[in-house]
Amino acid sequence: TAEAYISPARRKKTTPQAPAPTPEPDLLFEASETPSNPSVALLTSKPPAQPSAQRPATSTPRQPEKAIPSPRLPKRNIPAISPSALRSSHTSRQAGTASFKRGDYSEAATHYSSALAPLPPMHPLSIPLLTNRALSRLKTGDPKNCIADSNTALDLIGPTRGVGETIELGDEGNKDMFTYWGKAMTRQAEALEQLERWVDAGVAWKSCVEAGVGGATSIAGRNRCDKVVKGPGPQSSLSTTARPSTTKKPLPKPKPKISALDELSGTSASTTALGAESAEAVTRLRAANLEAERLDDERFALSDKVSERVARWRNGKEGNLRALLASLDTVLWEGSGWKKVGMGELILANKVKIVYMKGIGKVHPDKLPPTATTEQRMVSAAVFATLNEAWDGFKRENGL
Repeated sequence: TAEAYISPARRKKTTPQAPAPTPEPDLLFEASETPSNPSVALLTSKPPAQPSAQRPATSTPRQPEKAIPSPRLPKRNIPAISPSALRSSHTSRQAGTASFKRGDYSEAATHYSSALAPLPPMHPLSIPLLTNRALSRLKTGDPKNCIADSNTALDLIGPTRGVGETIELGDEGNKDMFTYWGKAMTRQAEALEQLERWVDAGVAWKSCVEAGVGGATSIAGRNRCDKVVKGPGPQSSLSTTARPSTTKKPLPKPKPKISALDELSGTSASTTALGAESAEAVTRLRAANLEAERLDDERFALSDKVSERVARWRNGKEGNLRALLASLDTVLWEGSGWKKVGMGELILANKVKIVYMKGIGKVHPDKLPPTATTEQRMVSAAVFATLNEAWDGFKRENGL
């Protein structure tokens, strides 16, 4: 079909389009960056990117924390020692331990001295020997030499208290040196108490408590020394503030009158009281010495009888733990509480160990009743040492 005719007057005239506005020059950029054709630039180019407001990362990398260096242990100069001297010291030390277990503390101290003789003065092996000899001397009533041995051991250990260090004892393995520091300190404190040096003993016990050595024994020793030095302390503040005391203060004791004889002789009541106290102390000391002499005489009189009794039980069975345990009832006294054990009950090694522990419990010197006689104590000491020697061999043979 033909298109309809439209007259020129009715034809729609095209409206002239306004020219595209010229973009304003960007003062932030150089003139060379502006495109030559503005219209093309408006259609195809993106508006210029604004410079980033973010600052470049300037954070420094995190520095690793510096580890606190652990204190270095002082390097010990261990002197050389010959194998023969080492064997001699080891043999004497074992003999001292056996004597100590028997209760012969004087002989034990002698053996420990023999064990110290072949060692160089600054050798670490001297530390356990010194602490053992200190305990033996403490048992024999020689607190001064006990303190000397303890101080020597502490000087060898040094200010580090042996923390992190060990002492090689051959067959017994490595022992912690700090353990021997604790032994030396506790034995020194006990010896100072025997000498009634309460202030020094309190300082030693306090060091043990702070180092965690001795447990309840060290705490009791510290409190005991503080009580002697400071006297009995007042009641706690809680009890005094919550409930004030209503008890009357005790009246002062009347002063004793001075007799005419005292005035003539120039003595006072105080000196008379002091003289009475010293006389009582002397009386107690004499009584203790007489009791000790009586016990020594009794032991001497019973030594042959006890030796014969123990020999009948031990002869032919030395080192045979099963035979010694099976015949233990023949050497113990009536009323000891020991029940006879047959050889049929001692076949297994674990059963032998159980019976041995029961037997040791019956004859241990520290577990005897206070009513035990001197003869019973002597027999128990000899049986205790014999069973210990046999037990050592039994352990080696059975790998226990």
